[in-house]
Amino acid sequence: MKNIMKPLRCLVIMAVVISLTLGMATVSLADWEPEDCYKMHFPQLPDLEFGKDICTGVYAEGTIADDFRCMESGPITDIHIWASHPDDIFTMGIEKFHLGIWSDNRTGDYSKPGDLLWSTSIHLSSDNITEYAYVIEEPFVYPSNIDDIVATDNTVLQYNFYIDPVEAFCQEAGTIYWLSVYEWEGAGAEFGWKTSADHFEDAAVYSIGDTAWGDPANWQRMQDATGAPVEEIDMAFVITTNTDYGSITVVKETLPDGSSEDFEFFGAVSGTISDGESLVRDCVPPGQYTVTEIVPDCWELTDIHCSDFDSSGNLTTKTATVNVDPGEDVTVTFTNTQDGKITVYKDTIPDGSAQFDITVNAFPGVISENAPWESGCIPPGMYEIEEIVPACWEATGVSSNATSFDPVTNSLAIINLQPGEDVGVTFENTEYGTITVTKVTDPPGSPQEFQFTGNATSGFIKDGESLYSGCIRWDSYRVAEIVPARWA
Repeated sequence: MKNIMKPLRCLVIMAVVISLTLGMATVSLADWEPEDCYKMHFPQLPDLEFGKDICTGVYAEGTIADDFRCMESGPITDIHIWASHPDDIFTMGIEKFHLGIWSDNRTGDYSKPGDLLWSTSIHLSSDNITEYAYVIEEPFVYPSNIDDIVATDNTVLQYNFYIDPVEAFCQEAGTIYWLSVYEWEGAGAEFGWKTSADHFEDAAVYSIGDTAWGDPANWQRMQDATGAPVEEIDMAFVITTNTDYGSITVVKETLPDGSSEDFEFFGAVSGTISDGESLVRDCVPPGQYTVTEIVPDCWELTDIHCSDFDSSGNLTTKTATVNVDPGEDVTVTFTNTQDGKITVYKDTIPDGSAQFDITVNAFPGVISENAPWESGCIPPGMYEIEEIVPACWEATGVSSNATSFDPVTNSLAIINLQPGEDVGVTFENTEYGTITVTKVTDPPGSPQEFQFTGNATSGFIKDGESLYSGCIRWDSYRVAEIVPARWA
């Protein structure tokens, strides 16, 4: 199977140092390291020289959020943030957090979180908290006044959140989102999200309230000692994933090309598309999936083509079974062929209401001048249309507007019905005539026989009798009487 690996953006550090003394800080490797890959605009690393720790969670009675731009479509399964606790006093154990992903709201004087797109509650054990650095001293503050230092700390921790791939939020490349962090139980002390010197777009915001999201309708900029908003402040975090997801793309093709008919799909990929359009589901974990088409009236599902070798389609069930390998993008093309229609008309000479029996691929029907035969929706293909010519009629012509039309005889036509074609076939019939010769004598009742000759009828008749030609084709005919003696 084709295996397309989508690369993450990576920040490459040429030299990896286990412990580096920077004058003010000692840095240690943690779960996410600066040379690891990421899926946001860039890692917002903690500011170890001039940074602050801003309280978020139950002690702050509110939550902090910061924006980021997705650089690669896919799920978010790893979120790493940097934080500290005042006076480095905290209990290692289970800490409980609410994390949220929000849309970007650009209305108003500054951008802020919009709609809550995804959220989760995570119980983080000490195994997922790593000492990242030790600094000489950093201030611990609250978002309502980041100039008011309520405590200091020295230990910088990296918190590593792992998201179940089944429940992960799937971000789209180029889109700006907001990450909110709220600690609600566990450390025994305030939780301070560290600031970053790596500025991106707009400043972080906070919302005060008694829930994990504070008051979502009232996101505010952080403030300094004068109450003025702080326009450039960013939080320290990085977003990535540890799962290599694939995708499923459903493509619609129709015969004839360019149909505006809508086709509905359900299953692993759902939605409605028409010819030339597609449905895409990103962030598909490796596994087996099904996609089924609801075929509209007057259409046939004629092909299901999968781009890989171990996925397949079943025309009977109208379902594709798609096997997605790690990192694989599978395209499934559903091709539908539009049914056609055949209408058989009758044209008689002279006009009238006579009925004629026909067969269409051996299936019977009846037509007259005022009542054509209609096939309804039928699949494209070869159709043999034959008229059963009744007595005293002659098939004198057959015509059609079909793209492929073979008039075998005046009473038999073969149509190669094309996708979506509406075909009319007209059989013309001309009725035969008759000639009747009747004998009348004066005086009536004479037993004398009179002889008639001609190419329509001939014979001997007496008064009150007739000669009948039967059904004869339209033409010029001669009838002559041989007048017996003593008759005029």
